[in-house]
Amino acid sequence: MLFFIALSLPVGEISNMTTMRMIIFILLLSFCGCAVAGPVFTVGIGGDLVNLSGGDAPRFVIGPAYRINFGANLSPEWMAQITIGGYKLHNDTRATSLFTFGSDENYRTQDRKATDISLLLRRNIYHVYDKLVTYGALGGGVSIWKLLDPSTDEILQTTAETGGQTDISVSEINLSAGFGTDYSLTKNLKLGLLATINYLTGTGQEFASAYKDSLSDWKYSLGLNLSFCFGGGSGSKPARPKLTSTQILSTPVAAANTVGSGSGGSLSGRVDKDSDHDGVPDLYDLCPDTDRDAAGLVDLNGCPVDADFDGIPDYKDACPNNPAGAIVDSRGCPVDSDGDGVPDGIDNCPDTRPDMKVDAFGCVDLTALSKPMVLHIKYDPGSFEVDHDAKARLDELAKLLKAARGVRVEINGYTDNIGLPEDNKALSEKRARRVRDYLISLGIDGSRLTAVGRGETNFVASNNTQEGRQQNRRVELIFAR
Repeated sequence: MLFFIALSLPVGEISNMTTMRMIIFILLLSFCGCAVAGPVFTVGIGGDLVNLSGGDAPRFVIGPAYRINFGANLSPEWMAQITIGGYKLHNDTRATSLFTFGSDENYRTQDRKATDISLLLRRNIYHVYDKLVTYGALGGGVSIWKLLDPSTDEILQTTAETGGQTDISVSEINLSAGFGTDYSLTKNLKLGLLATINYLTGTGQEFASAYKDSLSDWKYSLGLNLSFCFGGGSGSKPARPKLTSTQILSTPVAAANTVGSGSGGSLSGRVDKDSDHDGVPDLYDLCPDTDRDAAGLVDLNGCPVDADFDGIPDYKDACPNNPAGAIVDSRGCPVDSDGDGVPDGIDNCPDTRPDMKVDAFGCVDLTALSKPMVLHIKYDPGSFEVDHDAKARLDELAKLLKAARGVRVEINGYTDNIGLPEDNKALSEKRARRVRDYLISLGIDGSRLTAVGRGETNFVASNNTQEGRQQNRRVELIFAR
């Protein structure tokens, strides 16, 4: 069935043989999982709300998605699941937040249409009797997407990695993590809630680097799914072994306990033996040799809890609340190689200087370059020297410009209206050039810097007061990619 679905995808959605190989590889893994999974399988459908983040404006808005799930149990606690889904998102030039609903057709510049195929490994975390189970999931797959013109539905184009124009249509590998819960409506029918986050790695993109940097690299989804289980029951919880009275009486300890007791002999405590003292009887303990230090920090199956999924159980974890995906040391604490406050593993820019301000993904925060910088330098009349405060701001700017090597700067010098216009224009150019010279002295390539003298134009305050004239004697820096 899975092969039939893969081969029935529209040919236009599968852009090259590499993509086909990835899809077949994922399906083979799923098939192998089914081969060893035992008798429990699931098939389900779901609907989600999805959105993208990262990249340049304008933003996409939240939109609907569909998915089909196929799963097979690998063990009582592990399941392999393949998911095939799709969505079409619209952007909106007015959207200012990731959590924006609705897109006006008059403000759309592009649509994103995608088909995602993923393989997830699910691990049950917590059971509430046989009705409710929570789980975590990790995996990956391929995202086949393209950008369309909203008015014509034609594929948009951009500059290719090798030059020239190419369609914005790509198949790229993504990594997935999720957290969900399933509630058993009946023995074979479950209702589930699932939240996932996907990292779009960019592997498979063949665009110019500047355009790659402008694309979204995270996808978020939250949705409901309905699953049907067959081939041996719900499989949501390992079956508890049951001992018959004959089996109980056949054990040496139980037999000794019943000698001379007749039919009223007590078996209390014999089937509740707890060898590792973790609070879960051996009869139900899936991890019967748990370290005694883990007592009180095990799940219902007697296995150590690892709440942050970092591979270090909570009873050994000195930092038990790490963000998902963070690389940790032997104590379970995040590793932060560049000291920017964002742990390795979720740091998109792992070599950032520790004195740089970064965003949530560990990359240099360039929001300061999104608007002009105004230097109200305390010039004496006729002076063009840069004062101490302005130099401190330029020092910080130089750090940003070194990180954003594609940004160019136009440096505009201004004066008040005292004096002759031609003299003021020459003075304003000296002021702009002095700022340019200072940035060059800090290591910024002069080819990125343009100095322009604007003279007595674009006043920001009245020239009738000393304070107003001081504000008009300024330098403005405008940034462009």
